[in-house]
Amino acid sequence: MRCRLQLRPSTRAALAALVLVVASSCSAGDGDGQTVASSSSTVSAPSSSADDDPTSPVVVVEGTTGSGNTAVAVATTAPTAGSTTSSIPAATTTLATVPDTGVPGLDSELPFCQAWSTFAGSFQALALASGFAADPTEARRAELAASPALLAALTAIDQQLPAELDAERSVLVDDALGPLRRRAERNVEALRAAGLTDAGLETVGAAWLDALATTGVDDPDIAPTLPAVLDDIVADAADVAAGEVPPISQDPSLVTDTAFPATEAYLVANCPDQGTLAGNDIIDG
Repeated sequence: MRCRLQLRPSTRAALAALVLVVASSCSAGDGDGQTVASSSSTVSAPSSSADDDPTSPVVVVEGTTGSGNTAVAVATTAPTAGSTTSSIPAATTTLATVPDTGVPGLDSELPFCQAWSTFAGSFQALALASGFAADPTEARRAELAASPALLAALTAIDQQLPAELDAERSVLVDDALGPLRRRAERNVEALRAAGLTDAGLETVGAAWLDALATTGVDDPDIAPTLPAVLDDIVADAADVAAGEVPPISQDPSLVTDTAFPATEAYLVANCPDQGTLAGNDIIDG
């Protein structure tokens, strides 16, 4: 089965039929025997029978709570020979549940995770706005305002890529994210040409991140709050960009065939969003 990296608009809450794909591993049904367990489910360990191997490990996954937040505890233990139930695990690993709203990881202490959340959250929000904003002009302005922060995040993904993921650097940084990076670079140049200074770029990028953290990725009318003089510059740059490139939702360069399973696994295991800012799109099998 082949997976296709497709950067296209979606919203977790309202547009289930439109999937924004920013990662490219196949889900269960690939033929590789892998399955994915929901972090909110509760699974009890099966009882052992006389025919079972008494030395085989039992995996226990149970719902837990702490400070009002749901979590998942996972442990492995071996039952005593002849027993009918598994023993209580001596230790567990607890993973915090990812919230359904907002953009988890924007304030992560891990630079790579922070950069990934900024990129993936920004792209989801901008792609949704590109296709569904009440005013397409405002969607263009949002993209231009986001471009300094988006470009910085894409640069940081390359610079902060964990050493264990270096084998996937080319396919991730160049093949999958390269087209979006070039679009962001073009947007930043349009802002500079319209009169935005380095300090102005920093201010505009920070305003976008504030809007992203406050609004999340599910509002197509997301808009950063800018001083009037900067807002006018962003509007001028957006007008120029609109005449040079199609909207994000119609840009064919943002659709690529890629696969970076090690990176996706790293996100799931180490980053606050646990891979939820990514999605899978299986196009043939």
